[in-house]
Amino acid sequence: MVYIKRVGKDKRKALFNVIQKYLYEMSKYYGDEMDEEGVYEYRYLPLYFEDNDRSVYFIYDDEAWIGFVLLNKYSFTGEEIDNVIAEFSIFPAYRNKGYAMDAIKLLVEERKGLWQLKYALNNTNGSYFWKKVKQKYSGSEISLGDKEMVITFNSSRG
Repeated sequence: MVYIKRVGKDKRKALFNVIQKYLYEMSKYYGDEMDEEGVYEYRYLPLYFEDNDRSVYFIYDDEAWIGFVLLNKYSFTGEEIDNVIAEFSIFPAYRNKGYAMDAIKLLVEERKGLWQLKYALNNTNGSYFWKKVKQKYSGSEISLGDKEMVITFNSSRG
């Protein structure tokens, strides 16, 4: 059974480790490069453990850690938003099993309000998934140029 758990500073190193793998995977869509130490910089990472408007959730299936989500309140479009999905990942071994949609459902049930997320249009699998989320929650889309799309939805409509 899938569940989500908000985590604190004690999981900072674990999040850093998995976000490196995630950023490596995302580099094919965004072109980010690692530094001379082999690290992908994620400048906001420390803020997720210091800023009250940011939170980290780990996603589990029974006892297996299967993913993470970083939430904040910083809109991609300037709108007043309750929850922004800044980063979301289900680890590769657990994809295509319905866990991602289960995790989204749990998040929006726990944190009601207006949601927003952004995805790369050239990420075919991600685009497909986020369009399903948009449909489930009767969301709207706004294009950010020819490379990214923003989805906004209200969790009370899902």
